[in-house]
Amino acid sequence: MRKAILISDSFKGTLTTFDIIELFKKAYDEVFPASELLTFPVSDGGEGFVDSISTILKGKKVETNTTDSNGFPITAAYFIDEENQAYIECASCLSLPKTRYKNPGITSSYGVGFLIEDAIKRGVKHIYLSLGGTSTNDCGTGLLSVLGMRFSYEEEGDDWSIPIGESLGFVKRIDTRKLDSFTKGIKFTLLSDVKNPLLGENGCTYVFARQKGAGESDLEKLESGMKSFHDLTVESGYPDYSSTEGAGAAGGIGCGMMTFLSAEMKSGINAY
Repeated sequence: MRKAILISDSFKGTLTTFDIIELFKKAYDEVFPASELLTFPVSDGGEGFVDSISTILKGKKVETNTTDSNGFPITAAYFIDEENQAYIECASCLSLPKTRYKNPGITSSYGVGFLIEDAIKRGVKHIYLSLGGTSTNDCGTGLLSVLGMRFSYEEEGDDWSIPIGESLGFVKRIDTRKLDSFTKGIKFTLLSDVKNPLLGENGCTYVFARQKGAGESDLEKLESGMKSFHDLTVESGYPDYSSTEGAGAAGGIGCGMMTFLSAEMKSGINAY
């Protein structure tokens, strides 16, 4: 018996990996009834990552309450394998096609923080975070806020805020003490095939912000805010990952996770 292999990712905003597989299987069986089609769902780190991983590894899906990138309450799932490692997909909360108000100046990565927080509270010590397919441009400040990091637009005092893309440039102080305490002993591995740096003409703003809803007039402001926030982190003594491959993934979540959580970046497609 002859065999064929279908390995498919999703088509952003249209068909999921499993939709594509079902369509191909139906057509294949009609044209080649005496042959067998072997199908394998994959994801490069964007939408469908958790569903794909769950077909390969043994473990369980965990659902928890969180928010989307506009702050609306939603339920999202992540996966915990038999070794108690968690696999979390940023797009499960921040998916661009599912974002009601597409504007990277006002969207936030806050919701992903709840998934990470839930996994840590369940005793997970290694978290794989897939970065693709997001609607944000906040350098991960939203999710870091949930995990304990604090940001202030004031030089002193207890006025702490949660930055978004359009307000990154106003951040004057950062405090990672609660973040460091909560995430102590947790290993983070980032999965993405986006190689863009954080800043510049090839960075997350100028390459990806348009497709997330930014107008031409918004780009300079978003880039300026991102650079100002990055400069503050370097001046505060944190390592500079802005030029590292993948720093610009998911609106800068890649850089934020490497900078404040010592996350390791790996290829999403090679996670399989």
